[in-house]
Amino acid sequence: PNYQAGPYFRNGGQPASLSAWTREENNAACQDFFKDTLETMQKAYLRPTFDGYVAHFRRAGTRIRDFLRGESTSAALADWIRQDYFG
Repeated sequence: PNYQAGPYFRNGGQPASLSAWTREENNAACQDFFKDTLETMQKAYLRPTFDGYVAHFRRAGTRIRDFLRGESTSAALADWIRQDYFG
């Protein structure tokens, strides 16, 4: 956290550490970007990163497209997603 809040940020790094985002001098250096976007970042949904998720996401995209084209029902889509995701 100290490195991200200090030298890392000052040398152009994009810190993930909350201490870097809440440090007054860092906010002053970026026109309060961190302060102004922190709430959004804290409430944002981040996709899972476990092995297999991206492949599931790709398969699901095809099924969602089919649903949007009227080629399946919402119930069928939900069932497929649950089965594919949870096995």
